[in-house]
Amino acid sequence: MTRRPPGPLAAVVIAVAALAPWGCGSEGDETSTEPVAANVAPSAAAQDETEAPAAETEAAGEPAPLTLLDVTVYFPSSKTDGLESEQREIFDTASPVERAKQILSDLLAGPSGPDSLPAVPKGTRLRQVFVLESGVAYADFSAELRDGMPGGTDNELLTVYAIVNSLVLNVPEIKSVAILVDGKPCPTLSGHLDLRRPLGADRSLSSSKTSGRVL
Repeated sequence: MTRRPPGPLAAVVIAVAALAPWGCGSEGDETSTEPVAANVAPSAAAQDETEAPAAETEAAGEPAPLTLLDVTVYFPSSKTDGLESEQREIFDTASPVERAKQILSDLLAGPSGPDSLPAVPKGTRLRQVFVLESGVAYADFSAELRDGMPGGTDNELLTVYAIVNSLVLNVPEIKSVAILVDGKPCPTLSGHLDLRRPLGADRSLSSSKTSGRVL
């Protein structure tokens, strides 16, 4: 992941050094995510409902139709202090979880254009995604998301909102995103942004003015 030095966005970030322990799963943070997983696990009825049409189609000897959906994936910009958008195609499924997984897989795969930078540290893996009926999505990543995060407020801010904006602005069922690391709540990635509660999209990051920073 390319290191991005601090910029003027630092003023909009919530410093959490005095509010919460730095890092994920730190000493004293005994919050369990097991209730979250239990609450958002697809019900047997929901699974049967989504799988039945496919089963009927296969029984009839016809391939299930695959419809593609255009989505916008957000990456840190190489030219501004904000986010750069790139178009992707995913399979248009009825499940918001499956659409979210495809979008995050594209995000983790990295940008395709010269105007964008990788959004997450190298080696970061998506472990799981859960979506509650309330519209809160839980995106669970491997420890590389936290351990590989370079210093600087802007780095953490743009990484977090590349994830949040890519989900909220593409999946109507998702209204906000909570980030987990290795299945545990993450108070912050590198000490600058408060992640103890789900975050909504920040559209302003996609319209930042050009900066003269060197990457």
